[in-house]
Amino acid sequence: MKNELIDNPFEGGPYGARSLGELSLVGAAPALALAVQNAIGCKVKQITVTPEYIMELMKVN
Repeated sequence: MKNELIDNPFEGGPYGARSLGELSLVGAAPALALAVQNAIGCKVKQITVTPEYIMELMKVN
């Protein structure tokens, strides 16, 4: 993969900026949820994986 910076301002963004880099963050939350699921052996059904939610899952199962 080759990244290039192209000077092409976007009128709809702040200071002419376009979005950049969000795609690298898209997989982080589901990956964390899957890691927790594999660790505790319970199905994680929401992305907000808090310690309280994990304890709730472990009590149910």
